[in-house]
Amino acid sequence: MRASSVFWLLIPLCLKECLCLMNLEEDERINHSVLLESLIKNHDKRIRPNVHGDAVLVKVGLHIRSFDSISEATMDYAITTYFRQYWNDPRLRFNASGFMNMNGDFGQNLWLPDLYFENAKATEMHKTTKDNSFLRIYPTGDVSFSVRLGLILTCNMHLERFPMDQQKCNVEVETYSYTTNEMKLQWFDNKPITIDAEVVLPQYRIIHVQWTEITRPYSTGNYSHLIGTFYLKRELGFYMLQAYIPSILLVILSWFSLWMEPSAAPARVALGITTVLALVTQSTWMRSQLPKIAYATAIDIWMVTCQVFVFAALLQFAIVYYLSVLQRARNTAALKRKKSLAVNGAPQHSQHTSNYQELSNPESKRWITRSSSLSNVKNDSEYMEISLRRRDKDHDWESRTPKTHSSRSKPNARRDYGNMSAAFDRYSRAIFPILFLVFNTFYWYKFLIK
Repeated sequence: MRASSVFWLLIPLCLKECLCLMNLEEDERINHSVLLESLIKNHDKRIRPNVHGDAVLVKVGLHIRSFDSISEATMDYAITTYFRQYWNDPRLRFNASGFMNMNGDFGQNLWLPDLYFENAKATEMHKTTKDNSFLRIYPTGDVSFSVRLGLILTCNMHLERFPMDQQKCNVEVETYSYTTNEMKLQWFDNKPITIDAEVVLPQYRIIHVQWTEITRPYSTGNYSHLIGTFYLKRELGFYMLQAYIPSILLVILSWFSLWMEPSAAPARVALGITTVLALVTQSTWMRSQLPKIAYATAIDIWMVTCQVFVFAALLQFAIVYYLSVLQRARNTAALKRKKSLAVNGAPQHSQHTSNYQELSNPESKRWITRSSSLSNVKNDSEYMEISLRRRDKDHDWESRTPKTHSSRSKPNARRDYGNMSAAFDRYSRAIFPILFLVFNTFYWYKFLIK
């Protein structure tokens, strides 16, 4: 009986307390609207917080939503980021629980840090469907401001090892008006730069992110400066498929001419010129992807060396063809001499000469002098006898004459240009691949492994 009476007595008290809480919440909602008006009324956005005190501390953070492009030709990169700032303004303190969230438009009524991106080429604020920004004010006067930006930032690249290079691209934040005596910048305490898990770069891999804080001196004073650095490693797959493998195949293709006969001049010339032009075109296209730099990159060294190998194969054929032409000319002359001997029985020459000629048998060591007296020889036996006598006289005279190193001292030591051209082709088939293999060993060791 007593318990039931106590229960009925507590019910009115609980109802009264609930009504009081509802009225308090209603009062707080009303106070928020009044509070915002009072904050704007008593706030001068032209004056920084603590204007007569210490420098205001502004903490900065970045969340990278996307890496849109990285260009070697213009040496810049584009990102989409959430740019977050956090500071304390004692003038914005209020007595209430929780915090107030507002659209960034309300920030036009408050003091905001004048931060900018020092290495930005272009900056765009996303405005669909409204300005992508928000402002949050805490009872302690802490202010959080976030805005979504699209940035194109410079990236000073060093391309000596391109395309097996690593690059460092910075994002730099600085205050424009306030020196270190008035404003100090600082990165967030915990992971100030974060990257969305879905971010994938087509040609690069992000291997490390670093952030630093420095003071940069200018003629107007010292200013706080924040630097975030992205360490990027280039992926080689695209260049292997578009540059290295095609150029290797073109060099190997130029070696096919080494197995062709020198008489197949049109085929060998066409193959050599085609490979040279293909490599020049490929090198020109690859160079167009880069800025006009004064030094050679790794891909330049590769392309030039491949062009040298292809041109060397074309030059090798020119030498082989020249030797074969000499051999054909010699064979033609020998054939004419044989025909002349077959018709006349002995070589007929003009008068007043003193050179020696071989007989119809080239292995015979008998030489005769051409003179006008031979024109009166009537038969082969008399011709042979005169020839041998003159040879003996010449031999005695040569034994008394100092020997020289001229080509006439050994008239039988004639070069076989046909064998020389064949040997040149045969040796080239081994020398060209070996040299290209040695070049590849040093090249990949220096630029990829070392």
